[in-house]
Amino acid sequence: MRSRIFLSITILLLLASCGRSIEKQARDQVRQLSNAELKKNQVTVSNVNKLGEEATAEIDIHTAVKMRQQRGKWIIEEIRLGRKKWEEVDRIVAALELVRIDDTRADMEAVRDAARSYTRDNGPLPLELDFVGLIDLLAPRYLAEPIREDAWDNPFTLLITNEGFQIRSTGPDGRPGNDDDLVLNDEK
Repeated sequence: MRSRIFLSITILLLLASCGRSIEKQARDQVRQLSNAELKKNQVTVSNVNKLGEEATAEIDIHTAVKMRQQRGKWIIEEIRLGRKKWEEVDRIVAALELVRIDDTRADMEAVRDAARSYTRDNGPLPLELDFVGLIDLLAPRYLAEPIREDAWDNPFTLLITNEGFQIRSTGPDGRPGNDDDLVLNDEK
């Protein structure tokens, strides 16, 4: 009986230390993300959920921002990422937009390539097909993971003609028909 209790306590301690280990690793990585120098008490990790080789965690970051009033509204201009280390928010947002543009283009190209494979095997795409219908047609045989939205969580659109097709994203502003739209044409 004593050995069972000891074994149970040992297992619980190991499980508890694994949870703290994930929390500590997450906290340390956030503290040093992109050369940030946040202190231990500035980053709090909670609700860690581990499933196999993946985990999610809720992270609270306590830091400071510099704001400026413009037309009666306070706008965040900079965020502190460590000792006297301030980063311009506009630069962070611009970097994220570039990544989202790249991700959206890559998704559009993956759909285009899958559609090309489909048409090679089955003939032309039906003219009345919309983007959701195209993805339903392609996944999972020609497209491993269904792609329905761009990196800004807006739905893609599709135009099919006798000459080919066009995949369109409304881009960063989410409004169709302006200069930030992303368009991929695939013509015969």
